[in-house]
Amino acid sequence: MSAGRWLTVAGLLLIARVVDVALLARSPLAELGPDLMLLVVVALALAEGSMVGAAVGVLAGLLADLTPPATGLLGVSALGYGLAGAVAGRWSRRARYSRLAAVPAAAAAAVVLVGVRMLDAALRNGQTSVTGLAASVPTAAVLALLVVPAVLAVDRRVGPEPPEVLRW
Repeated sequence: MSAGRWLTVAGLLLIARVVDVALLARSPLAELGPDLMLLVVVALALAEGSMVGAAVGVLAGLLADLTPPATGLLGVSALGYGLAGAVAGRWSRRARYSRLAAVPAAAAAAVVLVGVRMLDAALRNGQTSVTGLAASVPTAAVLALLVVPAVLAVDRRVGPEPPEVLRW
């Protein structure tokens, strides 16, 4: 990826983080656990594959760890988002043929991210809860149908179109 595309990725992640923290966390939708940063990672993983998905995920996780309300150790979110991006990138080949590939990719990425968060909570506090998993997976799957095409449209406008790109 070119430097311009990486700057776009950083901008998209920053906008998603601000919307997550400033708007969605204070809205009635907060109980559903929407995570726009995860969906940006999923979109770019579907477009570029597992390696870029993992790299974008690590960048997203570091942004989440360094911005308020940061909780936990530095790097735990980077690990979670990185693994989620790598998992979502496994659907990149299927995503070339179907827009609906974003749904299982987002659901699997949400399962991975919530699993890392639950493991972190279990190791630090000895508490585990499955409520986050039950709420965030369907929300990520539904929102993927809206957010992923928008992120891919922005990504396509920035840089030269790679030979194998999602055409939505």
